[in-house]
Amino acid sequence: MKFIWVFTALLAFATANTINPSYPAKDLTVDYNWECGKVLNSTLDLDDCTYLLNWLGTASKTGWWTIGKADVMNWQWVSCQVTIKSGPLSHFVINMNGAEFGNVTQWAYKDRCTLPGQRSMIAAKNSSWTAYIVEKVSLPSNTGCSPGSDALEGEVIATPLTLDRMPNEIVLDFLKTMPDMNSLHAFAASCKTVYKIYQYNQVHILTKVFLDKIDEGVYEEAVIAERLKRETWKDAQYGSDSICRVYESEQGIHNQDLTLQDMKNMWSLHKSVEYFSDRLPTTLLREHPVTNVEGHFSLTPSVQARFQRALYRLSSHFIIIEKIEALPDGGPASGGDPDWDVRHRWPVEPLTVNRHYVLLTFHKHYSAFEIEQLRCLSILLVTEIAPYFHDFLEHDIELGARLDTYIDRPLHQGGMGLVALGLPWLHRLLTAATRDDLYEVVRPVADHITRVWNCRLHLAFPMSDVPNYVEFGEPDNMSDPTFWETVDLWENGKIPDYVMRTPFFNDRDSGPASAWSAMSQFCMNLKNHGLNDWPFNLPKLPWAYVFWDLEMLENSGFKNLNGDDEVEKNVVIPEDHPIISGWEPLSNKYRLPPVVANLTLSAREKRKMLESGQTGYFDFETFCENNKDKRLY
Repeated sequence: MKFIWVFTALLAFATANTINPSYPAKDLTVDYNWECGKVLNSTLDLDDCTYLLNWLGTASKTGWWTIGKADVMNWQWVSCQVTIKSGPLSHFVINMNGAEFGNVTQWAYKDRCTLPGQRSMIAAKNSSWTAYIVEKVSLPSNTGCSPGSDALEGEVIATPLTLDRMPNEIVLDFLKTMPDMNSLHAFAASCKTVYKIYQYNQVHILTKVFLDKIDEGVYEEAVIAERLKRETWKDAQYGSDSICRVYESEQGIHNQDLTLQDMKNMWSLHKSVEYFSDRLPTTLLREHPVTNVEGHFSLTPSVQARFQRALYRLSSHFIIIEKIEALPDGGPASGGDPDWDVRHRWPVEPLTVNRHYVLLTFHKHYSAFEIEQLRCLSILLVTEIAPYFHDFLEHDIELGARLDTYIDRPLHQGGMGLVALGLPWLHRLLTAATRDDLYEVVRPVADHITRVWNCRLHLAFPMSDVPNYVEFGEPDNMSDPTFWETVDLWENGKIPDYVMRTPFFNDRDSGPASAWSAMSQFCMNLKNHGLNDWPFNLPKLPWAYVFWDLEMLENSGFKNLNGDDEVEKNVVIPEDHPIISGWEPLSNKYRLPPVVANLTLSAREKRKMLESGQTGYFDFETFCENNKDKRLY
């Protein structure tokens, strides 16, 4: 028989005063929560519970119970049972004020839950304990005594309850208070009774263990992504209105709106968000010349939360692009121009609310640096996944016969096409344990990969910083300012409409906004055209500069950062700062002539093998060694 010992001790009423009837009645709702059970056919008897609760309140002559270490305490009298479960704030031994405990539990049972046979729960708002008043359950012999037994005066008998004998409400509460998903699954599998309760209440339990424990800002971005996914678009105008409706609604999801499959999908996305919010900054801290200086940058909870919010935001972007592509007018408004891309200007034909306007509607709900975070993430993801994909490309006959070039730069269209497959897919790619696992991840999307590899018209990606807004402007206003007119407006202190000054979520650190105001591509354009002297051109590849705390940026040597979205003209960067050092891990490896030649020659060989009916694994290393004299470069 398995016993449940969940926490380390019981804590209750350690500092509470015995209630004196001569004083006004205490408002118990201030310090306690209660809940009434839905089961009304239990064998609970009001008189039995009243007797038991009175006994708990008066049995000790000192008015206090001294209780040793316990996790679940249980008392019974005839048809009634009182069970106390300690909370996460419990520590060691406690002294419980019996009078107040009896008063509070009777208040919950007699004043709040008044239906015949109704179970009740009462809990301290500081989460130190929870008490359940339920019908008596059968217990193993010789494990406890009732109030009328020969127990020593002042002694409390602790009776451990077996999982299969606990009332469902208690087990359900245990499940909802699990600290993480692994603990939840382990507890749910501990016995059949618990598993049945878990199965029947999965969505409610998963909401408590998963969604309710996410960081506030991360949760809001997660809600946006989930609601955007549920929206149905009839056309681009409806899509634009839909985006506004999602952002203007309450940032929450109710249990009744979720299915088990919804929770599974959200959990899959969240696992990938957690994975990349740790992996991407860790790579930068280890490898990038700006961020790998000890003592300057670190992966703090606030930095990791910024990465998680931006990763969910990037997922929302993918959802919108997918919906745009599915619309009748979702294709490029290019008049048949095969080179048309979302980054080009608006067409001169009659303007309609098309894909570009939908993207602009999405972006306008964020500040400039939050959009720039998407660009940084896109480049960092391509840089991170490219080596893993290249390994598959080199060793797979079928895909290797179709593609003969590497992802040699972060903005490579093939790399962007891989990222567009979504964070859960990228997570599976990087965590595939064997070559067979990698095959199962890549092969189902091989056609998509081939289609976007060398095609200039690929899925639109987060715009490359704010200047692109100026390139096409608002669709309903043909007189929007040109880039240089916008520069003049900005210089005169007039902030363009397309930049939302207030972040979607403000974490109260000005580091990201300060970094954008000093080092973004938009600000560099202003400085490089004589609006301000600038000692050097910043590297094109980002180092997640809009993710770090202001203190970290200042530790790295940046001075006079002003902390807003305006162009910062007076920022000071030391001449020997590592920001002038380039970081191009892809081009440094995958643009080398011998490396390029090996892949080209192997692609020819793979095509021959494919024509002869061979598929599967290709020994790339042996092929390169045997053909090193055939390389032309």
